[in-house]
Amino acid sequence: MAGSNARHFFANLASLGPIRPNVGTRGLFSSAAASNSDRHCTDRRVRRSIELRPPLTRQGRSMTDAPAPARRRERGRAPRSTGPSLTPLPRLTVPWAPLEILTGEQVERLIDAAFRILEEAGLEIRSATARETFRGAGALVDDATQMVRIGRDIVEALLAHVPETFVLRARNRDRDLHVGGNVVNFGPVNG
Repeated sequence: MAGSNARHFFANLASLGPIRPNVGTRGLFSSAAASNSDRHCTDRRVRRSIELRPPLTRQGRSMTDAPAPARRRERGRAPRSTGPSLTPLPRLTVPWAPLEILTGEQVERLIDAAFRILEEAGLEIRSATARETFRGAGALVDDATQMVRIGRDIVEALLAHVPETFVLRARNRDRDLHVGGNVVNFGPVNG
């Protein structure tokens, strides 16, 4: 079955004549048949005029002939867009409880490991001003290695002052960004 389809395809392809590039205005390939004298023409002007002939269909019509015009469009152009829509988006909230992937014990182990890294390994802080801020908060600062070690008590004291939710204000109050709680925000993020 597949062999007969292939034979039929190649027979139809052969009936189109030799395929040669059409270097006319479109740079497309055409299957217009060329005579031997056309193919071996040495005069550049004559050869160029042969290559610029528009390709023909099986019925002998030029492919560039425009078809009869269809019914004219009755409506005009669509109005141009003036830019992005500035209508405020609704605030999305999640109505379900958070998904508990880790057990309470696993969460405690992660928190303890994070505190241990901050206390023992520390953070490399290259800004001298930032190191002074950490020193003022009670962290152990080594200026020679630029390492800052932050104790658990400092982190817990600062976390006690962090609100559960907060709002990043925009010039347009309709575009304020609410963070925390069950609010969902979408935006570009990198880092």
